[in-house]
Amino acid sequence: MQALPRALNPCSRCALEHNGPLDSLCGQCLVKPPHFEQCIAAFDYEFPIRQLLSRYKYGKKWRYAKLLHHLLWHRFSEHIALRGATDAIVAVPLHRRRLRQRGFNQALELARFLSQQSGIPLIHPLVIRCRNTPRQQGLTLKQRQKNLKGAFQLRDPVPHISITLVDDVVTSGTTVNEITRLLLKAGASRVDVCCLARTPSPH
Repeated sequence: MQALPRALNPCSRCALEHNGPLDSLCGQCLVKPPHFEQCIAAFDYEFPIRQLLSRYKYGKKWRYAKLLHHLLWHRFSEHIALRGATDAIVAVPLHRRRLRQRGFNQALELARFLSQQSGIPLIHPLVIRCRNTPRQQGLTLKQRQKNLKGAFQLRDPVPHISITLVDDVVTSGTTVNEITRLLLKAGASRVDVCCLARTPSPH
């Protein structure tokens, strides 16, 4: 655990490494904060987390699932002990075409495990990916935002509750930010993001 990659001084909102005081906001979040209240990231998306997750997602190395689930639960349980739990857990969805290709949604599997361990109810399916967008990798922030426009919709009304939105990897934050915007607009009181890995800022 000590050797696994993680931000030493993460922003208290977006979880990216920054040079400010401990438990403070980074410059970007001070100027233009994301819609979500906090990102809880277990690790940086670097070796060996990147390789383990990639083999699990694309190579169907099921033996890595238990390890990755427990690593995320370790971080999430720490957060609950310090800050308290939200009312519900929601997973970032896959489009049905990609779900058929891969056979499973890794974000949903992580969310299901967190729900089982914590007792926080999992609401699924609440968010639907209605448009099969091209992969976000290699796109600029503006291209990512345009790519995701209209990509998600809510299946049911959202009660006035706090929600933890779970994904495996948060890169630019565009996907979780767009889903958070929809959840808040529909009535959620607060949305936190929980992810196994956060891609470090190139800066």
